[in-house]
Order: sequence, then structure tokens, then C-alpha cells
Amino acid sequence: MPHLNSPKMINFAILDNIIQKYKANFSAISNAEIYKWAAVKCFQDNFNPKAPDFKDMLLNSLSGTRWLMDTQQYFPKRMITEYMNRDVAAVRTLFHSLFNEQEPLVDRLAEFCEGMRALHSLCIPDRKQSFQDTRACMVYLSLRYPEKYFLYKYEMFRGLPRGLASRRTLVNVMCTPMWKCILVYVKL
Repeated sequence: MPHLNSPKMINFAILDNIIQKYKANFSAISNAEIYKWAAVKCFQDNFNPKAPDFKDMLLNSLSGTRWLMDTQQYFPKRMITEYMNRDVAAVRTLFHSLFNEQEPLVDRLAEFCEGMRALHSLCIPDRKQSFQDTRACMVYLSLRYPEKYFLYKYEMFRGLPRGLASRRTLVNVMCTPMWKCILVYVKL
């Protein structure tokens, strides 16, 4: 099967149409999505990995992420706060690793998620999940390095091949494990 980026797999006429619609509606899209850039600015203005009070600094950095980090039944910011209440040093170490651009992305994502799951099981064993998943990782990375990373929602990414498919086989592209999906997404 050809690679996702292969011209045989993407219908560029469809892609061009999507880009043209995006440009034509940019003002409305920008107004609806500007909160994301405000969150990036807030993070960039406040984030200091060497801050003596890492918890306070990280909470200030994430203060503009309400619609990105805590919505409906998704609570990564709330959970990261609980973890810092119990072990701020472990959280600092995991963020340091996640933001270490010298290491491969897949290793950083795995280490962060596994570390957060371990911290979760120690700190809050009665709750089912940590909410520190690939989506949360991509939010953290896009806040820290907005020129390189993008916000990621699995359902939107999963629909991308279907929307751009030039061959029916692309509909069956599966990204397993999830890290492969992230790597493909970042390369697009």
C-alpha cells in the first residue's frame, strides 16, 4: 500500500478545495479559533522549566487553556493539578522529557503517558484515567513549540484520510499504535 503522503493516496483537487474554503472563511474561522492562539501566548509568556515553583508556573502557563484542556468529560489540566499536589518533582521531570527535542517524538510521548499513568495509579488509584493521553501531549507540545506541533484530536485525524482519499483503500488505513498516527499527523 502506498504511503499516506503519496500522490496516489491523496486527492489534491479535494485538498485544494478545502484550502480555498478555509481561506474564504478565514475571518469566521479565526474568530472561532482565536482562543487557541491566546492559550499559546499565555503559555509562552509564563512557561519557564527552571522556575523554582514549577507548580505555580505551570498552572499560570496553562491558565488560558480552558477550552483545550478541561471540557465536558475531558480533564487533563485538572488531573495534572492533582498530580502536582502530590508529586511536583515527578510532573516536572515528565514535562522536561516531553519537551526534550533531542529525543524521538514517539519515545517522549510514550514516556510521558506511561509516567503519568504510573503517577496516576500511585496518587489516585480509584479514578479510571489520567487524561494524559496523546491529545493532551499534543496540546502541551503545541503550546511549547507552536511552530512545529499542532493540536490533535483523534476523531478529526481519523477522518482526514477519508476526506482526502483518491483511492478507496485509504479508508482502511489504520494507525496502530496511536504513536504512528501522531507521527503521520506531525509530518503532514
